[in-house]
Amino acid sequence: MFRSKTRRMKVVDHLRQFGPATGSQIHRFYFEDCTKDNRVKHLKKLEDDGIVSKIAIRSLLKMRSGVEETPLLSDVLDNKGVSKYSKLPDTFSFVETGSNEWVYFISRQYSFLMHDYNEKNSLSFLGHQLISNDIFSFLKSYFPKESIQSDSQVLGVNGYNRTLLGPIPDLIINSNDKRIAVEVELTLKKSSRYQKKAERYSYSDFDHILYFCASDSVAFSLSQQFKSVTKLHFSILSNKQNFFRFGEESITPRKLFSKIGAFSNGNEQTA
Repeated sequence: MFRSKTRRMKVVDHLRQFGPATGSQIHRFYFEDCTKDNRVKHLKKLEDDGIVSKIAIRSLLKMRSGVEETPLLSDVLDNKGVSKYSKLPDTFSFVETGSNEWVYFISRQYSFLMHDYNEKNSLSFLGHQLISNDIFSFLKSYFPKESIQSDSQVLGVNGYNRTLLGPIPDLIINSNDKRIAVEVELTLKKSSRYQKKAERYSYSDFDHILYFCASDSVAFSLSQQFKSVTKLHFSILSNKQNFFRFGEESITPRKLFSKIGAFSNGNEQTA
């Protein structure tokens, strides 16, 4: 019983820190040694207790035109589907959208667990969070999960951190005395936003910055504004097995992490 409760607490803690996750992602993170029936029972218990809610991806994919609102997932659940004023992010092409897939998220009544509930559990942010979960899973192949922090872990429930110099990235890797910022960039933004972020990274205490981009054009646009930032590496989401710097040959993640000194004896995972 205690072990079962611990598993459920880990799921809640993950949703609190990383935002919504699909059932498949949760399975990979916490239930790979469980039968499917036991995994379903664990998640059903969290639902029955009102701690988490779920909505089917197939419901979210019933997209309607209009950009007036981007409601919270709990609002979408209450309305039994996406309203005509809702807009889904153009990111589901990177997420498994099987007909039986569910998205789990912290219920509104437990919103106090998250410093940014309104953002992380919003429809407009959903694609970004699901992809961040996949990036977390990807990085976990190379580093112990304790070495990887989400932005929520860094900020805490109150939403601030006085010890970190520079921006708060989506994920942070702390390994072998190296601090590595990990960002997920899905869409092109105004140059002024990139310039501001590049300026903040230039004086940050991060040793390296890894950008996972939705396309080459996003990566190129970032590179133009980040020219003053050294130790910047890009990867395209459709092929996470390569990192590159413009003008240089691509490199595998294992070689990159080894090259920048992120591995120490005993902490390199077997991907």
